[in-house]
Amino acid sequence: MTTQAVENEVSISVEDSGDGIPGDLLPRLFTPFFTTKEPGRGTGLGLSISYGMVQAHGGRLSHAPSELGGAMFQILLPGYTEAVKTDHRPAGSQRAVLLVDTDISVHRVVSALFASDGYLVDTARTGAQGLKLASAREYDIVIAEARAVADPGVLFLRALVTVRPHYRERVIIASDVTPMPARDGIPTVTKPFNLRELKAVAEEIVRKAGAA
Repeated sequence: MTTQAVENEVSISVEDSGDGIPGDLLPRLFTPFFTTKEPGRGTGLGLSISYGMVQAHGGRLSHAPSELGGAMFQILLPGYTEAVKTDHRPAGSQRAVLLVDTDISVHRVVSALFASDGYLVDTARTGAQGLKLASAREYDIVIAEARAVADPGVLFLRALVTVRPHYRERVIIASDVTPMPARDGIPTVTKPFNLRELKAVAEEIVRKAGAA
């Protein structure tokens, strides 16, 4: 591993002397859940999470062939003076997702999916926790289990839009029922998630918010 200053950035490079990465796999290198390992041996989340974390800090993560014959990954991060400048960006400029789901594995999946695009992802295992988070800050997208409850007998989604009506346009319902029609015009995705579908629904919500 080598570290050096490159103009206003800091470069961190890590390389190995293995067999390298075949060219046909390079376009999918940072794709969430892509792995060449046998089922049960790998999740395909490592590089996609790393990519999202670096991007969220204003940096870039890239791959290049190593002179040692293996692979080299380079992280470029803003230097100290640049970081001070970017700290003054308008509050809330980073898009954020709130996930309310009891399943920790779903937390990992959704975090990896959206972090790779630079989103901040907050997670809650109960509707009560989710309502508290949604009351404390603004989220561009809220993904919630259909059956999540905020209080005994009160669904999280109903409580959310009652307390903060504008969230109605930002919600995606996650359901175990197949097929599940849209509820009161709110888009619904079925678990286990089709990641492309979930991403497409989320992008449509963001697009509509930007056009409003």
